[in-house]
Amino acid sequence: MMKDEKATAKVERKVSGIERLPTSSRRKEVSDTIKGAGVFIAGAAMLALIAPSAVVPGTFPLLIKLFVLGLILRIAYIHFPQRAVLHRLGSKTAAVYRSLATFQKLYVNVGIVSVACFLLGWLGGPSIFRATLVLMLVFWGTVAVYDVLRWYRALSDQLLGKAAIGLAFVAASNLAYALAGQEIASVVHVVPTGFTHATLFIALAMIPVLLIFAGGFVSFACLLLSALVALPAALGRHIPQLLHWLLAGTMPKLEFRHALVTRIFQVLFYGVLGTLLYTQGERGMPWYDREMSRAATWLVFNFDMFEAEECKIASGDRLMPLGDAKFLVAKKSAGGDITFGHPVKCDDLPSP
Repeated sequence: MMKDEKATAKVERKVSGIERLPTSSRRKEVSDTIKGAGVFIAGAAMLALIAPSAVVPGTFPLLIKLFVLGLILRIAYIHFPQRAVLHRLGSKTAAVYRSLATFQKLYVNVGIVSVACFLLGWLGGPSIFRATLVLMLVFWGTVAVYDVLRWYRALSDQLLGKAAIGLAFVAASNLAYALAGQEIASVVHVVPTGFTHATLFIALAMIPVLLIFAGGFVSFACLLLSALVALPAALGRHIPQLLHWLLAGTMPKLEFRHALVTRIFQVLFYGVLGTLLYTQGERGMPWYDREMSRAATWLVFNFDMFEAEECKIASGDRLMPLGDAKFLVAKKSAGGDITFGHPVKCDDLPSP
């Protein structure tokens, strides 16, 4: 009779999802948890001896907080009466995650990593927060690069996509070359038509500036698209069908689950990323402009000017022909400072 009652109670607990582990099993899990805690404490003590907290301020207080928090959660999980519910929820979540496309998994990981970084920063203080913020932004950038390569691969398979990529490349190259010419002109104060090598190097160095412009454009585009979220939310699954009909099947159909949620996340994610890139880049532009001026001065002097004998110049000075029998002369001081003079003719130069 007693065995039947115990079996009936066990079945009822299984049906209700609140089956509690036997006392012996819970004791074993608690014992294993205590052993693991002892190993962690011993490892933390060894780490404290090998690497003092002065190396990374706030590291050990953070480890202690994480240890206490993890221990509390582990003990609560052992004695939680509805562990079966948590297991089923975890299994369903894992199944949904496995069914996602690779880029959607990366979006989910962005959310997880962001929450984890903010939690670690909140627990660890300002120094840890700065480190976790850098790690989070690096991961965001990795996901963005993966998306750019994925979109590039998809566009390059279509005729219109190839045309768009070509136009974007030409526009970006032309803009970088024009900015480089302006930078060279601000240093030498003459038309920078003959400074080919320096201009090309400075044009390559203008890639961060182009990224800042791209960040501003993406931020504005996502802000505009966010105002149209109500339309896809209302139309739901009909939008891909409408686009396929409107473009007469010229663009490939993208089949993936949870399309609307994915698009909303992309708008929010790239809106935040573009805004950060534009605002922080704008703050760093004065410093970058100064460094570019120094680099342009050095590049012009070392790659586009020569110690020629067309004019009588002092030893160490260099000149560059400008046309109409005029030359640009640069002087380098003992301290390494480079100065450019006004365009002059050889006869007008003073004796060295």
